[in-house]
This record gives sequence, C-alpha cells and structure tokens, in this order.
Amino acid sequence: MTAKKLWQFAFLIIAGLIFFLPSCTTHLQLGGYQYTHFPTAAVAPQLFPVYVDQDFGEADKLDIAQALDQWNFVFNGHAKFVLVDTHFQAPSILPVVPEGAFFILKVTASNPLTQQADHVVGIEPNGTPHGYSLGFTYRVCDHHVYVVRDRLDNGDVFYIVMHELGHALCAEHSSDGLMYPHYSRERFQCVDQEAAEQVARAQGWPNDLNYCVPTVDKHAVSRSSGGEQQNWEPTIDIIGR
Repeated sequence: MTAKKLWQFAFLIIAGLIFFLPSCTTHLQLGGYQYTHFPTAAVAPQLFPVYVDQDFGEADKLDIAQALDQWNFVFNGHAKFVLVDTHFQAPSILPVVPEGAFFILKVTASNPLTQQADHVVGIEPNGTPHGYSLGFTYRVCDHHVYVVRDRLDNGDVFYIVMHELGHALCAEHSSDGLMYPHYSRERFQCVDQEAAEQVARAQGWPNDLNYCVPTVDKHAVSRSSGGEQQNWEPTIDIIGR
C-alpha cells in the first residue's frame, strides 16, 4: 500500500479504532455507577434495525443485546435499536436490509480490514507495533461495526460494542469515558455524559439523553435493559490504560 493510499485509509478508519497497547497491566477495582433518568421524550422513537453476524457465539450475542439495551435507555425515547436478525449472512440478506440499518460483524486478526486498521495504529522502526485494533468502524457515523473477536477475552464483546456503537451514532473519540480510544472495561461499561451529548448533537435530538454518573453504592448487580442503576465491582486487568 502506498503512503498516499495508507493515509486515505487512515482518514476513513481512524475514528473507529480501539487501540490495545501492551505496555502495562494494572489491576483495578471497578467502581459503581448509575444512570440519570430524565423524563422520556414524547415522540415516536426512530427505529434502528440491527443485524448481528451469525458467526458470533451465543454468549457474545447476549453481550451485544445488552449493549443495545443500554444504549436504548440512553436514547430516552428518541430512538430504539431493534434486533432484527442474529444470524446475519451478508450475501443472502443485503437486498432486503432496511435503510439506516446497523451491522455488528465478527472479524479476525487475519482479516485484511483488520490488518489495514493495524497499520493505521503504527509500527516502531524496530518492527514493534504501538498497538492493534480490537474493534473499528470505517468512519464516524458508519453503521458497520467490526469486532476483532480473536483478540478479545470472553465478556469483552459487550464493552467493544458499547464503544463502537458510539462511533456508529456519530460520536468521536474523547479524552475519557466511553469514547476514549484505548480500551478498558472501566471506561467502556456505560455511556457517560460527553458521549451522550455527542450523540444527541449529531442526531439532532434535544440534550435530554440519559447518561451514567459515579455512585457510592457498591452493590454489584448484573447488566440489564432497565439501566437506571448498574454496578460492577470485579477485579480485572486493564491494559493500555
């Protein structure tokens, strides 16, 4: 790939990358958080059809569904992700996919798209990579979310999809929170205020989306579609923090 073509590709894909930087590992206790609960918008919600790659395992599909549910709570009535198909197969379904649909696709590290994304991350003169991609979209607002599954541990799909859906909804990288470019479960566990405000502006919605805030409540509960209060307190490895 020529330098010019590489730069063009970088322009398209850089906003969607999550970088995995193998420089350090930190053990961290995740704190709790809870969501705001603003009055629900009195409008007919915009429906976002979602198609999930058939190659994801059942546990991954449950994680994806929970990520969609959490975003639905954030939307606060303005929109709703509708899971249409969890056995998506592009060649057979493309003719009937509705306009505005979202796609969550499973790729591997050996996929040419993933390898191109890795080149965007950059490589040291000695050949050592700065990092590599765990998930990406082609550009901000692109509805195709790619998950590099063979680079993820079990349970990571939820967090990667949470972040990449932010890009698909037109949110750009930020200095912290869900849209931070370096992966950590702590940051990607919920939709923070900056991410919610970015999405509201991009979609032309009022600034009344729900978002998560820290809470002193340390009682761990499971992820759920209700979303008003969801807390974790596991010990995990945060890499590239």
